[in-house]
Amino acid sequence: MGRTTDLHKLRTAARLIQQQPGKKPGEYARMLHMHRQAFQRLLPQMEEHDIYLYEDEEGCLWPYKMPE
Repeated sequence: MGRTTDLHKLRTAARLIQQQPGKKPGEYARMLHMHRQAFQRLLPQMEEHDIYLYEDEEGCLWPYKMPE
């Protein structure tokens, strides 16, 4: 059985990435007072909730913007 999703943590993390894009996952984890592994587990769950991110060649996270 998989883990349950904490939607509050998920939305808080997504909002932080939107507001301060271009940081590595460990930096976001520190900003949210989370363990790095716990933050990493949120990333695949974001896509399941239609929150799309991409990682650049340096490992930094960015919100994915759909072309208009």
